Amino acid sequence: MQMTNTIGIGVIGMGWMGEVHSRSYRQVPDRFRDEGIRPRLVVCADDLEERAQKAKQSFEFEHYTTDWREVCADPEVEIVNIAAPNYLHLEMVRAAAEAGKHIFCEKPVGRTPEETAEIARIARVAFEAARLRRNEVTHVHKANVLEVSQLWVTVVEEVSKDYSDVILHHQLVDSMAMLLLREPRNYDVIVTSNLFGDILSDEAAMITGSLGMLPSASLGEGGVGLYEPVHGSAPDIAGEDVANPLAAILSAAMLLEHSLAAPEPAAKIRAAVGLVLDDGHRTIDLVGDSGLAPIGCAAMGDLVLQRLGKQ
Repeated sequence: MQMTNTIGIGVIGMGWMGEVHSRSYRQVPDRFRDEGIRPRLVVCADDLEERAQKAKQSFEFEHYTTDWREVCADPEVEIVNIAAPNYLHLEMVRAAAEAGKHIFCEKPVGRTPEETAEIARIARVAFEAARLRRNEVTHVHKANVLEVSQLWVTVVEEVSKDYSDVILHHQLVDSMAMLLLREPRNYDVIVTSNLFGDILSDEAAMITGSLGMLPSASLGEGGVGLYEPVHGSAPDIAGEDVANPLAAILSAAMLLEHSLAAPEPAAKIRAAVGLVLDDGHRTIDLVGDSGLAPIGCAAMGDLVLQRLGKQ
């Protein structure tokens, strides 16, 4: 069964059968009347019984119950309104959707429960990373315009409740683009969608002077990850000994830290890179108008190895 591409509060997917609509019961009746369909049932968790009773009285639902499992199993029930606390919401949506019901929700949901769960997984990675650093996470979004960002805000806020030791900030992406350049030291762990992440990561590269300075990690569950320079490959300069190897070296430090749980060797690699740069050594992408003579890829790598050997 396929559900609609509904990703925000107040946005309704087109069509009926087996679809999920992010609308509350307060908004449902006019649409039903337009379609000539009368709501049959409102389903709520027990702790929302008073609110459900008010909905029943206001909108003349034919039936009311708090036993949502019974509702999902009843072939006579076609329309389900879900108003539930967070710990039950996704479970109820999944059960009703699998039963082929027309679902209305008070909270934003993804196209599938799995989509919402994936956002939660990404958020957890951010909060876990923050625990290893400054205990701060900045969530970048555009919830004032994009419905998908409303879903991100909801899920990230919910995940944050499991990380009371980590401070969560929210920042709109357009202002973040400015703030990241103006005061980059104010930010540490940033969690955002792929669209905004691609843009902000390239912008951040210019703070360091070159894409050749930025490592990256694509993290999966269980410590599995793909580590590489954020710029990817550079076939146009292959074999010329001019590439900056520091992003690849720093990617190895990330691997040690995130997949191998070895923060001390990772810190030594970062320190060695910092010392080489403090000594004034630069590959051609970092020289700019400094007047420094550039060194090659191999020479830069050798200098980092020498510094590591002295630690």
